[in-house]
Formats: sequence, structure tokens, C-alpha cells
Amino acid sequence: MTRHLFIVGATARAAADSAVRAGYRVSAADRYGDADLRRVCTHYIPLDDQHALQTFLDRAARMRDAPQAWLYTGGLENQPRMVDRLATRLPLCGNGGEVLARVRRPEVFFQICREAHLPVAPWQTTSRGLPRDGSWLRKKIAGSGGCHVRPWSDRNDTRTPPSEADKQRCDATCPSPAAHFIVGDSFAPSHAAHAAAMQPSEQRLASEWYYQRHIEGLPASALYVAADGRSVLLAASQQWIGPRYGAPQPFGYAGSIGPLPLAPTVRRQLVRLGNALAARANLVGLFGVDFILRGHSVWPLEINPRFPASAEIADPWLPAPAIALHVEACLHRCLPDRHLLERSPTAAFHAPASAALLPAPPATAAHPTAAANHDVNHRDHGHHANYANRSNHANHENHEVRSNHRDCADHGDHENHTAAVTTAGRWCAKRIVYAAREIRIEPRHTEAMLAWRDHGPLPALADIPPAGSHIVPHAPIATVLAWERSQSGVEQTIQRRIARLHALLR
Repeated sequence: MTRHLFIVGATARAAADSAVRAGYRVSAADRYGDADLRRVCTHYIPLDDQHALQTFLDRAARMRDAPQAWLYTGGLENQPRMVDRLATRLPLCGNGGEVLARVRRPEVFFQICREAHLPVAPWQTTSRGLPRDGSWLRKKIAGSGGCHVRPWSDRNDTRTPPSEADKQRCDATCPSPAAHFIVGDSFAPSHAAHAAAMQPSEQRLASEWYYQRHIEGLPASALYVAADGRSVLLAASQQWIGPRYGAPQPFGYAGSIGPLPLAPTVRRQLVRLGNALAARANLVGLFGVDFILRGHSVWPLEINPRFPASAEIADPWLPAPAIALHVEACLHRCLPDRHLLERSPTAAFHAPASAALLPAPPATAAHPTAAANHDVNHRDHGHHANYANRSNHANHENHEVRSNHRDCADHGDHENHTAAVTTAGRWCAKRIVYAAREIRIEPRHTEAMLAWRDHGPLPALADIPPAGSHIVPHAPIATVLAWERSQSGVEQTIQRRIARLHALLR
């Protein structure tokens, strides 16, 4: 049986790489058409090519090597009706529209956080009575990548229409992935037509804003996998946010670094949160939660109920590539078991008696943990071309894959296990490189970037713009990644690779 996944989203590259590391064949539809994505795809379809995507879906059932399931990346979590429509064409690996429409609402998400006994920053749906001193933030419910988050101040007045330059800058870094997605049996040819096709609840999700007090602390994310009301905390990472790391917006996503060391009390809070979200929202598969770490307190910010941006850098720490864990959870309802993981990762799943729709592929040497232990996975970010950028966030869950076996002792939370895998002190990071000037990508640029790409368990360079791309100022160029034995080492390697990329494009 062919093991073939169809990946759809604003950007599919990171999820596709994880799937390839797990041994799956991949087809993809996204907005960027990165050169490295096309290189690993059996079929690639630009999301803006309505006819090609419709034709691919019509033929999928008759194809000899047809995808057996599909999953989505950043952007589609804000389009629940579209997710359900596409799920009528191929089995879905992920959360359905009903789950998305509910859990993405701030009132639902924050209520679950309170029930898990986590602090929630004050928030409200209007700006009435709020100080304009930047102590509150204005956020879009259906935003992504932090590009719509702004301090609420006298310079941020919704009564003043944004300038054309501001619109172009936002489009360059946070494009809407849904402009040409499937609505019924046809495509929505424009934002207006798409909006007209949405249900009232979807229109509210896409258009509403809310206001929340700004909480100082360390931006971070937790990565979880869930099934049947349970979750496992896989990893945590620090987020690189804002102009300090090259993002053009004050709270724009620029990258991630991890694993983030967690004190036992912090870990227990994240475990409780993952359990509560999995049970109350009926989540399945990978999901991420962005949070602020303030001292030993976790302040949740938002949930990304799909493959999150930070999942990519977690692959080398995990018992299997993230997409493999996602498929196991979604189609088999299998979660990693910490006790079996410590002895034999291949036996680390509790599988139901029913036959699997899409069997997990065998381990390959491409995945470092799998190769060593016989194991069994945007960008959600950064990019280029005439479209622009996108983003995601990362998260945790109840059972955590950690780099230190001693940290696996449960402190009274016997029902919330922590899966342990030794990672030999490896640190991983990814950083989106944004353009400071207009850049036109020539064939020699793309060829040089592709030749540089492959390096160890993660690519050194990813999200490579194809020849002919026109990158506008403040739009992402590509993503650099690194895998080293120390935090300082991985940060230095990231900086060297950013300098090398800029030199290559001169």
C-alpha cells in the first residue's frame, strides 16, 4: 500500500520535509512553490491555479499512486468550512471544521485555560475604556504569525484607514491562504466571493479583533499530540519575535529555538493545559500553544490546532518525525507511551484493534532518532515571491519528549505521562530571513541555495525561492536552520548562515 500524503496550506514545505523524513510520499498545494518543496513532491499544485487543483482532486480517486489522506498547515485553521469541504474529497488527518470554529474563539480557549488553573491576561472584544499607552494589544482572531498584533496606542487608530504601503507590507508577510480554496465543488476566485460563501460564524472568525493586556516575559510555544481526549507534551521551544530578530512587525514571528528547559512546575502547567484542551476541544493530532513564560507561570496566548511552526525543529528530539506522530494520532488514535519509549521506540504506540487507514511507514536513516533506535512529521513561516509570508506557532502537551531522563519523573500527575528520548544535548533552531531590499532571484541563486540546503538531520536552508521570484522589502527570503550541541553554538551557526545567505544574494 502506497503511503502518500497531500499537504495543503499557505506553506507546505516544513510539513512535507517532516513527512519525507518519516518515509511518506508527498503531494502538496501551497502559495509559494518553493524550489525545495517541489523537489520532494510527487505532485505540486499552486493554490492559485484553481483549475489544476480541482483537476488533481477529481483525479485523485483514480490515480494509481493517489494520496490516501490529507492534512493542513498554517492558514486553514481559520477556514473551518473549507476544511470540511476538502475532507469530503480525501480523509482528513487533523481537526475538523467544528473543532476549529470552536477552539479558535478566544472566549472558548481562555475559558479552557482557566479551567486548567492557568493565568489568563485580561482581554475584551472592544477598545472601550482602554488606555492608549501600549499596555494593551490589538489582535485579530484569525491572524497568523503575529503580523496583526499591534500595541493599542494613539498611533494605532482603527478609524484611520491603513495606507497602501501598510497593506502591501502586511500582504507581503501574512498572506491569506484561503483566497482560492475549495468552496463546495468549485473555487472562490476572490476574497469577496470567498467571504460571501462563508457562514456567519466563519465571517466572525475571519473579521473580529480583540484586545488583551500585554504580558512581559519569554515568548514560547508548546508542541502536543492528541487523540481520544488525551494529549502528550512533545516539546517546548522559545520563539524569536519582532524586529530584534528581523521580523518587520512588532510581534511578527521570526523563528524558534529549543528545546526550552522546563522547571517541573512549568511542565506540570503545560501538561494540565494539554489535557484540558484535548478533552474539552476534542483535539486530534499535532497542535501548538503559544504562551508567555513569566517566572514559573505559563500565560497562554493562543492555540494553533494543526502542524505548528516549531514542530520542524522538534523532529531531531522526537521518537519519530512529527508528521509520523500526527498520522498515528489522527488515523490510528495512537499516542507515544513514555515507558515503552524508554525501552523500544518501535513499540511506543497504543494501537486500537481496528485496521489502520494509512499505516505508518518504516523508520528511515533520514531521521536521527529513528536511525539510532530503530524507530518508527509557516513554514509555517517566512517566504518570498509575489505572495509573501506566513507563520505559525508551536506548542506542547501531556506527555513530553525530553532530553534528560531524570526530568521524566512525574511529580504527582500520574495520569499525565512524559515520554523521554535522549537527544545527546542537541539544540535546534530556525530563523526566517527577511529582505531589507528588493531582490530578484536568478537561476544561479536558486541553484546555489539548493546545493547548500542539505545538512544533517535538518536542512541548513529551506523555503528556497524559485528562480524568477520577486522579493519585496520586508518579505521573507528563506529560512535558515541549525542543529548543534549547545544553545550558543546553534545561535552562532544561525548567524553565520544568515550572513552566508545575504552574501549569496549580492
